[in-house]
Amino acid sequence: MKECIIVLGMHRSGTSVLAGLISILGYYTGFDLMKPTADNPKGYYENHKIFLLNEKILREHEASWDDYNFTIKDIPPKNYQSYVATAKEVIETELKYINRMVIKDPRICILFPIWEQALSELNVKIKIVFVHRNPLEVAYSLKQRDQIPLEKGLLLWSHYFFQAEFNSRKYPRYFIRFSDDFTDMEAFMSKLGKFTHITISTDLLKTANAFYSPSLKHHNLAASNISKDLPSYLLALIRGIENTGLNDTKLINKLREAFRYDKNYYLFNEKEQKQKIAAYKQSISILNQSLETRKNQLLSIKKQLDSAKKQLDNAKKQLDSSKKQLDSSKKQLDSSKEQLDSSKEQLDSSKKQLDSSKKQLDSSKKQLDSSKKQLDSSKKQLDSSK
Repeated sequence: MKECIIVLGMHRSGTSVLAGLISILGYYTGFDLMKPTADNPKGYYENHKIFLLNEKILREHEASWDDYNFTIKDIPPKNYQSYVATAKEVIETELKYINRMVIKDPRICILFPIWEQALSELNVKIKIVFVHRNPLEVAYSLKQRDQIPLEKGLLLWSHYFFQAEFNSRKYPRYFIRFSDDFTDMEAFMSKLGKFTHITISTDLLKTANAFYSPSLKHHNLAASNISKDLPSYLLALIRGIENTGLNDTKLINKLREAFRYDKNYYLFNEKEQKQKIAAYKQSISILNQSLETRKNQLLSIKKQLDSAKKQLDNAKKQLDSSKKQLDSSKKQLDSSKEQLDSSKEQLDSSKKQLDSSKKQLDSSKKQLDSSKKQLDSSKKQLDSSK
């Protein structure tokens, strides 16, 4: 039967080192691995496809890795089964032909049931390696890397621990104290060999010693150096883990309830702050919408004014054109009047000429009549002389 070791532990708790040591025993992480960074120069030993799916699940439910309120119960059943199916596809793609595999991503602490169901449906045996690191060391490391307040870092550590511990109880678990177990690599690898049923050879031990470097652990705080100012549930949990590991489930159950109560009523309430910020953002959004509406109204009024101005300009142009036409008509009228006056003068002159000609005609007629009379008189004299 195929076997998968799931590494559970909060961010900055040594999960990458642990996954790397498990891979030295022959457990495969898949071929699509996250690349080393300054925070993890020896590598994350974290499958990139698994990381992307976990990020997608959190993002689609308005959560992220640093959300200490999100739980698997926040995922609707329809979405949940879809994520299980995708997880199975990832496992099949990356680890289909592998008998021994290791899966590590701190987000699995809060998403464990999805990967649990996916592996079970693929008939893969599940084992848990649970790494514990002093929560103050984790909180200081988160503050240095991500500028997360110490109080929130402690809440995140508690949330990850309680979710991972409760959901993984029915499986074989190897509990590791990061500050203690890694100091004696031979003893640690021997215990890990017994848990995995793998013989630790001299060569494997040399490889493990070469891989692990204590200098990579920058924050070192003994449990005895923790102040009593911490929340009471956390002090009791640290003492319980130091004494019995994960064995005292009754105590852990009691402290998990205390944490839930304290988180909701007394501790660093980021949820309330986020709600206030969300309310402010909503108010700003409403104001922006109002401003946008007003802007659109002003733009509409401006368009109307621009249109009215264009119409006014067109009317003015038409008026100017009509005025020009009127001036032109007036000029034509003045010209016609001048022509009419000229024609009248010509007519008067012609009339005068006609009157003069009539007078001349009348005079000529008189002369003709006189000549006729003379002719008649002469004729009479002639007739008389005969």
